[in-house]
Amino acid sequence: MRFAVSLEVFSRTGRPLPTLILEVADACFDAVSLDPKKIIELSSDQKRDALECLDKHGLKVALHAQFSVPFEDLKTIIDLFGSRLESVTFDSVVCWTSAGFTFDVRRIVPYLKRLDESARRHGFLYGVEDFPEDAWALRMYRNDLQPLLGSLNYGVLIDVGHLNLSIRKYKYIEVPVEQYFAELPVPLVEVHLSDNDGEEDQHKPLGAGNVDFAAAAKGLKRIGFDGLTTIEIEQKRRTSVAQVKRKVIESLNYWHKILEKA
Repeated sequence: MRFAVSLEVFSRTGRPLPTLILEVADACFDAVSLDPKKIIELSSDQKRDALECLDKHGLKVALHAQFSVPFEDLKTIIDLFGSRLESVTFDSVVCWTSAGFTFDVRRIVPYLKRLDESARRHGFLYGVEDFPEDAWALRMYRNDLQPLLGSLNYGVLIDVGHLNLSIRKYKYIEVPVEQYFAELPVPLVEVHLSDNDGEEDQHKPLGAGNVDFAAAAKGLKRIGFDGLTTIEIEQKRRTSVAQVKRKVIESLNYWHKILEKA
């Protein structure tokens, strides 16, 4: 299992990307998770500096995007990072139909089909956050997802904070967390880690809520997951870089201890 941190936690500090990478380079992370929109905004010199910083510290990259990012813009960023890329994942999108809100597969699937060629060329994995999250979802959308199911690079990102809400608030997931991971309908690409109180998606530091990380760790070990587990916490405005970094490292250490006991 490998460890990443979403640099969005530092987004309110205004620091340049290479500086943010340096902030976590000494914290035993294997990768950084980046928002492609933030990469698009960088100058050529800033992109070069970021790549040099990644290479110097041996860090890989996970991109977490939205389907609103034009595909050609995303492809340019993918080509920029090349073999440094570990995964490219997306927030899910829904649409209103006569059956209520459903996943917008007419938007998701064509985008991912175009992405598959880049994934095979550069060797990264790709998928959508929490979709399909269980066997029922796969049955419902199997025909739409069929073009992706044969790809060795396709899978799902599971956010354990969202999983906690599905269990405690929405009562949607009724099986134990360890069993849930064992029964995922497609391969697991990446895991997002944050804590909450079971009522809201608060992105708290690990250990600050009631997410059952011990069960998640056991579930991940049970399936032999060796991909990225990404710390994805948020901090309030006016929090210093030092304070944010401390919370990030505390969360990573907390996760290490949980994994050692699993």
